[in-house]
Amino acid sequence: VFASPATWAVEPLEASLLLPCLPRSVTIDALQACAGGDGVEEATRLPLRHELDFPSDKPLALDDGAFRHDAFVATMDASITPPLDGSYAFALDCGRLHSPRFCEAALILGGDDGDATAEVIDLAAGPSPPIELSAGRRYELRLRFAHVEHGERLRLAVNVTRRVTADQHHSPTVALWAMPASWLSPAGPSEPPSGA
Repeated sequence: VFASPATWAVEPLEASLLLPCLPRSVTIDALQACAGGDGVEEATRLPLRHELDFPSDKPLALDDGAFRHDAFVATMDASITPPLDGSYAFALDCGRLHSPRFCEAALILGGDDGDATAEVIDLAAGPSPPIELSAGRRYELRLRFAHVEHGERLRLAVNVTRRVTADQHHSPTVALWAMPASWLSPAGPSEPPSGA
């Protein structure tokens, strides 16, 4: 468990501008340019609480008793630290957002996004193929979505298959409805596990 949880940066969209923007906005950037308001208001930082699932756990609630009904763009740059060596398959569920184009996610392996050696996996393009990850190593996750109306939902599910050791005959797969918040921390440099 990390002392500092991963957080969402929430930038409001101007409600009075939103409706005319929707038919012609085909990306999050276009929606923000059209309905972003005056751009003066600073993003609100909100911690991810239990899992990467919105709105069931209300990660974008202002406090435990509040629920955000407003329009906004939320961004998270975090590091995933897998608990087990194994094969991980990710599935981003953006189906209940106003438009699937209002959902972006990438997993960055082997370096920073700008690094020529980094492999960037577009999680918004569909379920990922199985990806071999090492326990204790940090991998970068970038997630951004636009919430434009009440009832929209976003979730990052993960299936984990442990690496088989010499004394095992099969490798069990665990399917998680949503990635646990305990796997995520604020974005930082990728480091090998200690002792490696």
